[in-house]
Amino acid sequence: MQFPDVFEELSFESCRPSHAEDALRRPRAIDAHEVGGTTVVLATKLVDPGKGPPFVVLVIAQQRGGTYSVFGGLRLYAGDAAVELADDPTATFAELIDRYGLRYQAGGVTSKFSALLIEPPLAPGGSPQFLAGVEQTERMALNAFIKPTRDHVEIAWPFVLDGERYLADVRAARAG
Repeated sequence: MQFPDVFEELSFESCRPSHAEDALRRPRAIDAHEVGGTTVVLATKLVDPGKGPPFVVLVIAQQRGGTYSVFGGLRLYAGDAAVELADDPTATFAELIDRYGLRYQAGGVTSKFSALLIEPPLAPGGSPQFLAGVEQTERMALNAFIKPTRDHVEIAWPFVLDGERYLADVRAARAG
């Protein structure tokens, strides 16, 4: 299991690698999605801390062969729906995007999330024009699975999360 440098940023430092690793090794549920030769893995684990409300840990990873690259781990406080969400990682991801996703433009698509493989246009210097039109916040997290090829870049599953809103909800639930 590998934890790329973006793990802390995408997780808003609210999920330790040990919790993400535990969620992947002993998940409540796990879903795998094939996107343009990339296997995106979503794993969930229900956590009842005793103090405070239960929450779902959602782990977002990429699988290559037998190795997982874990890009992020996020908490989702869902009240009575926590158990139901923990049983369905894709629904948990959709709820996360619905609550905290920011609208962006990528490859001519404006949305909070695109499950499609996108080939963004290249800037004059040759780098991909990845995201535009994002509602800026002081703290954001961007994730996408990127596959460079010889003459273009393919991007799968791009999304941008509003960290300010996410962290406010986590703090409120912990204080709760």
